[in-house]
Amino acid sequence: MNELFEYTKERLLKNDEFRRTRLFLENEIREIMQEVILPSLSDTDFFTNNVFTGGTALRMLYGLKRYSDDLDFTMKENKIETFNWEKYTSKIIEDGKKAGVIFNCEYDADSYGNKIARIKSDTLLEMISGKNIVPRAFTRKNQRGMITVKLETNYSTGSFNDETRIVDCFKKSEVRVFDIHSLFAGKINAALTREITDKETKLKKRADKGRDWFDLIWYIDREIRPNYIFLSGKLDYKGDFEGKHIQADRKWVKEALFKRMEGLNYEKLNEDIEAITLNENRIVLTKDLLIEKINKFGRSDDRG
Repeated sequence: MNELFEYTKERLLKNDEFRRTRLFLENEIREIMQEVILPSLSDTDFFTNNVFTGGTALRMLYGLKRYSDDLDFTMKENKIETFNWEKYTSKIIEDGKKAGVIFNCEYDADSYGNKIARIKSDTLLEMISGKNIVPRAFTRKNQRGMITVKLETNYSTGSFNDETRIVDCFKKSEVRVFDIHSLFAGKINAALTREITDKETKLKKRADKGRDWFDLIWYIDREIRPNYIFLSGKLDYKGDFEGKHIQADRKWVKEALFKRMEGLNYEKLNEDIEAITLNENRIVLTKDLLIEKINKFGRSDDRG
């Protein structure tokens, strides 16, 4: 029997939510696709200059209990102009076929210069269709959609620290990844500066995501100290702090988070969290909860 099918079946039978809710099934399938893709990158020279970052890195390497759609990377040296995803997606496609998965790839770049590859497949849904693992309505060919994993890389200035770690999921793979302190700095920056482009006016506007505040609580509860030097550099890049040369420290971060809180829509944030967490891992964001957590931020600073 196909190894990947057995792995997928075992994962899906662990939680009834995959049988009840199509969204959570698709989230889990996407996560398994990520686990198939990452070793293919590890088997090339990709991590010579690209470093794993973002929510998926935090989940795969540190046990964050939420789904994350993308595989995000940052370059150590600025080679973005000559970078080409096709060199690496060819390996992903080849390895996918060996595992029994057909991957299709599309390529793009965004307004920030990120090089993007979108890996699409419905093979895992096809594998489990009619096997009494999930409802057939979730997997029938005329009713199922393609599951997409976005791969994104760019060059980012700043003093992040990275390390070599082993991802032990479907297949073991060695990756270069932000250390936990640089990951935290990146998340603080996202919570404070996330923005989108208005489709009508083409202007940038604030965008708050439940995942940012969910992750912040995860870091604060574990008393992680952010990489303040890296955070300061990131803040200078975009958003309200662009060009202001902020020298971030604990006091500044707490004040900035409290200020950002003033415009939060908690109903919308909790809808975001509900879509990316299983019931057993879900939290409900409230103003009081965030005040409590932010007040606890930086305790590890006192201990050096």
